[in-house]
Amino acid sequence: CNECGWSRYGRFDFAALSRPHYGVDNIMSEEDRLQAFSIIATESEKAHAYYSAIKSNKTSLLNLLSSLTSQTSTSGSSGGDTKVNSNITALASLYCNDCSQLSTNLSKTSHILLSTKQELYNYMNRSSRSHTHRKVHRGENKCFGCANSFISQALELFMFLTSFTTPSDPAASPQSPVAPTPSDAAAAPAATAPATVADASKAGAEAAGKAAG
Repeated sequence: CNECGWSRYGRFDFAALSRPHYGVDNIMSEEDRLQAFSIIATESEKAHAYYSAIKSNKTSLLNLLSSLTSQTSTSGSSGGDTKVNSNITALASLYCNDCSQLSTNLSKTSHILLSTKQELYNYMNRSSRSHTHRKVHRGENKCFGCANSFISQALELFMFLTSFTTPSDPAASPQSPVAPTPSDAAAAPAATAPATVADASKAGAEAAGKAAG
């Protein structure tokens, strides 16, 4: 049949099995990041509330089990009883309804928290890598002040390093300059004066010879 799809020649049955997925949206901007922080705070409060409720129900379950054990031992000594114990009904209701629902909610909240934190971690890694990439590949600096300051500081560094010389051979180390005394300073011009006069006379004789020639 073209209307309802029924056919006397064949029959097709389709079955789909699905499971709950607790994924979150991808974080692509700062707004999404702030929203992720709010989701983490909200789900953390929910998880704490579910966990506290499960702990309180655990206490109730233990009390019911202890009372049921004591009643079973008492009824066993007195004789058989065909009625269902009220503690068993309360225990089944508490465990199958309240505890099961709380456990499911806690599991869902934990998955949401884990997925949100993972997405937030991935976004922060991407942001840090892009920021580092931009810092390394920056444009060329053509500022004259920066270049002048760099050269001045480099020259000062070189002069400071060259002032500290540590030669391996003590004999080859340069002698430190000694300040001249007043007598040495007075005798120095007298010692160089004859040489200076002789050189001047020689130069004058050569010039005269060339002029005569």
